[in-house]
Amino acid sequence: MSSLFNKSLFLISILLLVLIGLYTISNKSSEEKMRNQQYELEGSDKEYQRRIHSLLDTIVELNSSLGKDVSSNLLPPLSIDEIIKECSWYPDKIPLEVIALYTWSGGSKYHVEHPLWFRDNIFCTLDKAKEEYEITNKYYAPASGFKEVIDLLKFCFPIGSFEGSVYVIPTQGHYFKSSCKKPIISVFEGVDFFYDSLESMIRTQIALLKWEIDQLSNSSFNIEDVEKESEIIKSINKDFLSDSNF
Repeated sequence: MSSLFNKSLFLISILLLVLIGLYTISNKSSEEKMRNQQYELEGSDKEYQRRIHSLLDTIVELNSSLGKDVSSNLLPPLSIDEIIKECSWYPDKIPLEVIALYTWSGGSKYHVEHPLWFRDNIFCTLDKAKEEYEITNKYYAPASGFKEVIDLLKFCFPIGSFEGSVYVIPTQGHYFKSSCKKPIISVFEGVDFFYDSLESMIRTQIALLKWEIDQLSNSSFNIEDVEKESEIIKSINKDFLSDSNF
């Protein structure tokens, strides 16, 4: 009788382990599906994508006016499916901003004379974005000593970098005193609110390039005119260098 009871307990234990295993697999599968769900850009999302592409084309044209052949250093655009697949390492749903950016180009080559700059940083390839994500979360976030920074950077997608400086887009909110939902945050010697959005960052780069062209035509361009540069940035980004909430 005791032997039969023990066998029953054993079988029940095995059954419970199987059910727990199936639940875990199902739950992970659901999370993966939710994170990497397919995009179907329609309406305002499609219009946003077209607007971002047009603005990025303008950056290339302005660089060309300055004698900088940026276009030959851009990788081919990626499909939405390719972007989702290549970003399987990211622990959140890929934001529309990243989709819009990489359906225009797969990123810029780095070690070339004229890469595509977003002011301080070069437009990341997705391989580079993964590398920067791992570095910021493995080294920078813990070294900051702030739980808020660790939590923030876990859900920030890198889109530009150069020599330790990284631009990221938060996908799970942020702690800055700004109503902007997805600003561009600079991670370098601190974690700073830079641009109000991806679009405002691109419009800022366009304004800076136009300023450079205008000044060069008057033979008066000064790359170190920090005050003028800051004035241009602030005119487009109302929350530039916004304070944090901690």
